[in-house]
Amino acid sequence: MSASLVAAAVRNRGGIDWLFDQIAQGRTISALARDLAIGRSALSMWLNKPERKQRLVAAQQEAAYAITDEQQDIADGIKPETGLDGTTVIVPMSEAIAKARLQIDVRRERAAVLNREIFGKQAPRGDNDLGEILVGALTAVAKRHALPPAKTEPMPAEIVPDQT
Repeated sequence: MSASLVAAAVRNRGGIDWLFDQIAQGRTISALARDLAIGRSALSMWLNKPERKQRLVAAQQEAAYAITDEQQDIADGIKPETGLDGTTVIVPMSEAIAKARLQIDVRRERAAVLNREIFGKQAPRGDNDLGEILVGALTAVAKRHALPPAKTEPMPAEIVPDQT
């Protein structure tokens, strides 16, 4: 696809300012290419031309911040998924937490790629480790929504003397 066709598609959809704003909000190049009905590689090559490269890098670095906002929204919104009647649990809490962890991990990796300087460094281990804080928050949410423990009875046991 020629650069002029990519430029026309961008212009028809909202212009170059719209495109860089979408990137800064965290939209992927693949999703934007689908919206523009053009190939991903054609859009990527067009964006990476020297006259647009600096603006692309700035938008991607800003996107890393938008992506971390999404991580917060995901963690804050964890709850068992319910059916249309509002009562039937389709996905139990443990699966909702696992899904949220995966979504957050993917976004963390993407933020690190888009803004290595800020998000590409490993967080220091210890009391302020974001991963530990997130796990603590997810555990608290899980406890709040947990099912009551099953009633169990102790099982009788027989002590067998050592045969040696």
